[in-house]
Amino acid sequence: MRIHDTRFWRIRLRVALLRFHAFTLSRSLWPPAPEHRTPNTEHLSSVQPKTPREVLDQALTLAAIILAELVVALRPFKSGVAYGFEANTLIAMVILVAAFLWLMRMVLDGRLVLARTGFGLPILLFAAVIVLSFFTSTYKRPSIVQGSNWLAYLALFVFLANLCRGNTLWTIVLRALLASALVVALYGFYQRFVGLADMRALFEKDPAGLMRTFNLPPETLDDFRARIYNDRVFSTFVVPNTLAGFLILVIPVQLGFLLDLFAPRQSSRAVAIVLNALSLSALAACLFLTKSKGGWLALALALVFFLFMLGRNVLARHKGKLVAAAAALVAALLAAQVSGHMPRLGDYAGSLEVRHHYWRGALLIIRDNFWLGTGLDTF
Repeated sequence: MRIHDTRFWRIRLRVALLRFHAFTLSRSLWPPAPEHRTPNTEHLSSVQPKTPREVLDQALTLAAIILAELVVALRPFKSGVAYGFEANTLIAMVILVAAFLWLMRMVLDGRLVLARTGFGLPILLFAAVIVLSFFTSTYKRPSIVQGSNWLAYLALFVFLANLCRGNTLWTIVLRALLASALVVALYGFYQRFVGLADMRALFEKDPAGLMRTFNLPPETLDDFRARIYNDRVFSTFVVPNTLAGFLILVIPVQLGFLLDLFAPRQSSRAVAIVLNALSLSALAACLFLTKSKGGWLALALALVFFLFMLGRNVLARHKGKLVAAAAALVAALLAAQVSGHMPRLGDYAGSLEVRHHYWRGALLIIRDNFWLGTGLDTF
């Protein structure tokens, strides 16, 4: 087996990810006993055995958590564009099964209480617009397929918001997401420094054979050539900008976990701090390798909003660390600009011009179809 075999390394990375998820889940659900404490056994005589109803309730909850974690953890590895209808349908089915298990638990408890998230009305309105587009779309099939996927993700949000009402369960889900994001970033490094070079060598040797391997039509030859001769990484996603959008979502989450380790209530754990800092650095570096200018700008805005949410007290307590981090970031950006790893400021004009055409086209469609639009996935 070749050491640069992409499929081989994907399998190895996924096995490592599943092992990490199993370890995270077990540590979160069954944490180790505190050290240097004498166990109190006085209450053991009054502990009552669990009833079958309680056992079933816990089993349904655990099954729903595992299914939800699988969706959150594995979704980044299955691009909805690359794998198409089958993968998206499978993900939606898992979400529906997890939601059904949660509803069954609520029925057994004899109550159905929804948590207040502040997004209830927007979610209902968004879902109504999606369903309406099924009937008003100019091309109904893609609208129904795309809309069904979006409805499934809305259901996943509502389900997680109600199931994970405690910090422990949210930690499980977010840790799983961060583990997946780290694997995506590491695969992006492999793609940038190894995978794309191997792909170019295979393409120069047998372009038609490589196109057949990826099941690509001959008319996409020029687009495929431009993709593999471009050093922009996209990892498990189809487009570098899409990968950048995913990383923008998880980088503030990873930053939050890192800052939590410096909180006064937390005992300083050097190993945990180093691991979280390395993970954050890997995610940020992968975002840089996407060369997504919109992604960089969006991350800057997200971090400003993140700092605003921290509050003045937290900012004052970590002022030195934040200033040092900002200085290091500015120095890294300047070094990248001088070394040519970042586009010159004049190169951004072409990208803005392309987006101007997108925006102009979108405004024209809105003008011509103001009330009902053209339907999802028809632009």
